[in-house]
Parts: sequence; C-alpha cells; structure tokens
Amino acid sequence: MTTGRSLSIILVVMLLFGAGALAATGLRGKGPAPDFTYTHFRNVVLADRTTLRSRWHGHNEEGRAHACGLIASAATLKEDEQTLRYALDCIRDEAVTDGNRYGWGIGTSFDSGSDGSVNPAGTIYGVTFGYVANGLIDGYETTGDATFLEMAARAADYYAQFLKPGETEGLYAAYSELEVDDQSLANVTGIVALAYARLGKQTGRDDFLAHGKAMGRNVAADMLRSQDGPSWLYVQGVAEEYNDALHGASTAYALARLADVTGEDYVSRDELRAYLLRFLTSDGCPARFADGEAVEGYEGQPAKSWGVGMMIAALSELGLTERAETVRDCIEGYRFRPDMYGLYHGGRQNLFWPNAHLLFGVASLEAAAEKAANLDGADRPESDAT
Repeated sequence: MTTGRSLSIILVVMLLFGAGALAATGLRGKGPAPDFTYTHFRNVVLADRTTLRSRWHGHNEEGRAHACGLIASAATLKEDEQTLRYALDCIRDEAVTDGNRYGWGIGTSFDSGSDGSVNPAGTIYGVTFGYVANGLIDGYETTGDATFLEMAARAADYYAQFLKPGETEGLYAAYSELEVDDQSLANVTGIVALAYARLGKQTGRDDFLAHGKAMGRNVAADMLRSQDGPSWLYVQGVAEEYNDALHGASTAYALARLADVTGEDYVSRDELRAYLLRFLTSDGCPARFADGEAVEGYEGQPAKSWGVGMMIAALSELGLTERAETVRDCIEGYRFRPDMYGLYHGGRQNLFWPNAHLLFGVASLEAAAEKAANLDGADRPESDAT
C-alpha cells in the first residue's frame, strides 16, 4: 500500500522528470518576448542551419539560396562580416551549375503554376537569382572580393535570355528559366531589375544597367491606379489576383532602391508609401492582402511571416520607420517558442527561408534608424507623413 509520504515523493519525481523532459525537448512554452533585434534573428537563422532540433522545429532546407542572399544583405547592413562570410559560402554551395546554366533555385521540385506540372529541383528562378545577386553585390561592396561580383555577373549573363519584352513597356523577368513559367510578376521583375542595375554600376556594363532600367519601367507601367490607391496584380494579365504582403512589399522595396541606383523615378515614393500603408490594419500589423484586394476566404487574414519581414524592410527603405517599428512588434504573434517563428500567424511551422526575411527586415529597420540618427533634422527622410 502506498503511503501519503511515498505518494508525495512519487509526484515530486514525476514533476521533476516532466520538467526535465520538457526542457530537453524545447517544449517549455513561448517564454518572455525577446528583443526583436538583428542579433536575435541572426541567432535564429544560424540555429536553423546548424541544428536539427525536435519535431516542433519544422526545419527544412527549401529556399536556402534565397535565404542566404537575404542573410548576406542583412549582415552587410549591420557590418557583420562573420555572418556575411557564412552567407556567401552558402550561396556558392547552392549554385546550380550545368554547362552554361548558372544561377539559383529553391532546392526542391515545385508546382509553380498550381496546375499539376512540377518544375525539377534544379530549376533556376528569377526571384532567387535577384535576391542572391543582390546579396553577392553587397558582399563585394563590403569585402572587395571580386569573386562575388563575378558570380553575380555570370548568373546575370545566363538569365538575360529570360528577360522578355513587356506588353506595356520595357522588359520583364520571366518567373523561371522554364517556358511554362514565362510570366510577368512585378515582384520578380523588380528585384531582378535592382540586381542588374547594381551590377551595371559595379562592372561598368551598360547592357546590365539598361536591362535594370527597362525592367523598372515595366513594373511602373504595370502599376494600377484606382480610388483605393496604387496596386499591382500578382501575375500581369491575370485579373483579380493581387500581390500579397510579401510580393507587394518586395515590389515597393525594389523600386525605391532602383530609383536610388539609377537616378530615375519609376514610381514616386509617395505612391509607394501609400501602397504599403494599404496593407496595414488598424493595429498597424500587415494583412495578407491590401485593403479590398483579398482573395475570397482570405479577408482579414494576417500576412505570413516573410511578408512581415519584407514589409519592415520596405517601410524602412521608404522612411516610414515608425510604421516599421510597429510592424516589428507584430512579430510576437508568430513566435511559438523563445527562438521559433511560425510561417503563419499563430502557427508552428518554423522555417529557415521565412526567418531570413524577418532578419532582413529588422536589419533594414536598424540601419535606417541609425542613418536617420546621424542626419540633421532638415535632411532627415520623411517619416510618417503619408
């Protein structure tokens, strides 16, 4: 027969064992909110790459090259050469090399059109090339190592054959190298344009710079204007399917940066600000779609975490740092462990690729705040006037 004292001892042992088991498996709850800083998210993404934790971690390698391009750009903004070197090594390792083919994919097969056709794992994608090339250019500008510029230029030479005349103006970058993906997407063309323009400036190649400018004109010409404000369709020519927060913020970010690189205004900064603000809800957090543009069934749904990260970056680039700080605080709704973040608001799918967007967003905000702090009031970028 078990005595009261024996039962108490058993319960204590069970509690201690249970606490230890929870600690060992990382299931101790969210814990207090961390400071959402560059350092915090750098540690998150590096842990994503080096540690295969419990089943709750949701670790996988999809989108590794894209993520490492963003990590390189984030590390450059924060002058973190150690993390930059890690990211650049990752980019080199992830390159698709096959004859004259050179570029980056997402590391897995993918039904890009949701039509049952599956792109092979080695497919080179425009948007991945764009983010990786920009990361490589950042690496070159920081380290002076011409190897990284040469890698970006080699990929640009290959992808130039997939820059096509736009229906409105200029050129667009096809979604991927495959004929089935010959579609015009503003976010893809925008980030590819930025890469070509920056390469043109760094290498002195007029063809690269001309490509960048032509793509900037294409994205600008495809912008829609209505009483609700500026907007872009996700795929040009496919009605009633608009950019979500990730792709909308990417488009605005790319056009703002492209204007600085080329000295040409494609879409005014005021219109780009107005576009981003259409995604923000009454609490300042980004919705998945801009006001009035949600696909049926997605009305009021929060943005995915990578949309949150890119929204922080775009708002920061356009001088809306106070709005960006509010969006940064919204990250708490995606955290489900001390250093794990769901792709969906309240979810538990912690992935390397989306977390790299959070890192890039926070790094962009911190860099913008540091830059603003060093400016005189008369020269300070417009903050929240829009």
